[in-house]
Amino acid sequence: MNRNAAAALLVLVLLAPVSLYAKNGVDCSKGDSINAELAKLTKSGPNVMTIAGSCAEDVVIDGFDDLTLVAAAGASLNLASATSKSVLLVNSSRKVVIDGFAINIPAPAPGNPFPWVVEFNGSVGCVMKNLSVTGGGGIRLQRSSYVTISDSTLHDVSIGAASNRRDHDRQQRYARRARDEQRHRADHRPRQHLPQRLQRSRRRQ
Repeated sequence: MNRNAAAALLVLVLLAPVSLYAKNGVDCSKGDSINAELAKLTKSGPNVMTIAGSCAEDVVIDGFDDLTLVAAAGASLNLASATSKSVLLVNSSRKVVIDGFAINIPAPAPGNPFPWVVEFNGSVGCVMKNLSVTGGGGIRLQRSSYVTISDSTLHDVSIGAASNRRDHDRQQRYARRARDEQRHRADHRPRQHLPQRLQRSRRRQ
């Protein structure tokens, strides 16, 4: 190989795109599993997983460093069953980003606690952003976990963030009491009466 050809090959190698992280895809509408795809990844990232479809799965992220779950357009996360404790569990992890999902949690049966939206257990530097959350018992932080939440909306979420089960139980009681008081006020609203002149005119008719 002459010198000019070697130089041209070197330029092409330097200009070629280099993948700095592993990209993976899950499409729940095709039966893919988030947990199954997570099991294929190395724990040390960076890793980026793009998720599509409506996913009914209790996702467990355990021991990951630098993992991002990104929603494709219209992607949602839902409980796997009526007995699920949370949609996502992030355990002993660092720099986990959850981005762009709709998370839907139906109301539990009477007497049962609200499932958590996300439980962080011994996990730090995590981020939740661009989320639309409907229902659920909020976000649980344990073992010195911390998370940043930005550009997200919460609808009908019974509580905010709780650091332990005692806080959760107490806030559940406050939430139930607030709902009961609101229902009581609605049942005892004073009825609106028509003005007397209008009542008399209707009687003459």
